[in-house]
This record gives sequence, C-alpha cells and structure tokens, in this order.
Amino acid sequence: MKKYMVIVGIIGATVLGACSVDSGGNTAPEGALTEAKLTEASLTDREEAILSGSEDAFVFDFDVDETYSEVTVRMVKYEFGALVDHHVSALSAPVDGEGSIVFTASRLINQEDALFTTSVSSGDSIGTHQTVETILRDGSEGMAKISETHLEPEVPIKGDMVLATIAYSSEDAMSSLPASFYDDPEAYEDVFGDYDIVYVLTSEFR
Repeated sequence: MKKYMVIVGIIGATVLGACSVDSGGNTAPEGALTEAKLTEASLTDREEAILSGSEDAFVFDFDVDETYSEVTVRMVKYEFGALVDHHVSALSAPVDGEGSIVFTASRLINQEDALFTTSVSSGDSIGTHQTVETILRDGSEGMAKISETHLEPEVPIKGDMVLATIAYSSEDAMSSLPASFYDDPEAYEDVFGDYDIVYVLTSEFR
C-alpha cells in the first residue's frame, strides 16, 4: 500500500500542483463570460512517466466561473448488467476557477484487488479518495479489461457527466462500449450485461 501512497503524493506535487499554480495567472476581464468546460489534459513526458506506475490513468482539466463552487467525482459499479453500488467511491471537493481531476487504477500485489484513487485539485486545495475493490474471485484465473474515455477534447460542463469506464470480462474477447454511450449512458445500461464488471466514473459540478 505504501508504494501507491507514494505515487499519489508525487502526482499531487506535479500534475495537480502545476494546475494550482497555473490557475492563479488566468483571470478573465471584469464582465467577461467564460463557458465552463472540461478537457482531457495534455501531459508532459515527466507526468506521463509518473502515471505509468498505474495500470490505468485518466486526467481531466476543468475551467469554471464563480457560479460553480464544488465538484463531486463518483465511481459506480455494475455486475453482469446490474447496478450494485451507486457509490463505490465518491469525492466532493471545492473548485475555484481552473483545476484538474486525476483518476488511477492499480492492481495490488495479490493480483485479486485493485486500488482506485481519485484526486481533485483547484485553487489552493487538493482532495484525494482511495478505495480497494476485489476484481478476481471464486478461483478465476484472469480477467480481460478495457479502460477508455470517449470524452471529446473539450466539452461544456453540464449535469452528471461520464468521464471514463473500466470494464472487466472473464471471456477471451471483449469489445469497447459504443462511443455514443457517453452521450446517453442510461440508454446503454443493458450493454453492461456483456461484461462481468463495469466501473463508470462521473463528475458533477455545482
């Protein structure tokens, strides 16, 4: 566990810390309207090297105005198409202008469990939440996995937004979720029946 805590600390000092510094230098002219937006982050080689210690890593930058004060990042879980937990993990954090959301997944030493870490950085604050989930069980030897995001390079912030998914299957072959799933996730929940486990990462700005 200490290994992963070190990784999280480094991320906070580089990827997230850098975003906090940058946010202090960008202020819109008085009276200007800035559309709240969410983008996939463009990482430096050093940041990519740090995140390579995780099996999966998603990094998103956001830019909001004073009408937003908080973001909640949730991970929900489906098993064989059925919703089993609305909040496998949930992190609420204050937002102040620009910031970043970082989500990583790493398999632990026993190979049966995965450590999921969510971090939010904005202004002078950094919030982090970790949870451990059992992936392999009942004597299963392995699981195929697809992790992906179909978030457009830059999208306006609105309501509860799907950021990424991680899907596991005991079958030898598995396909990606339809690209349109991210536009209307509720319409595709029946697709989750094709997988043993699906984790859906969402964000909601308020």
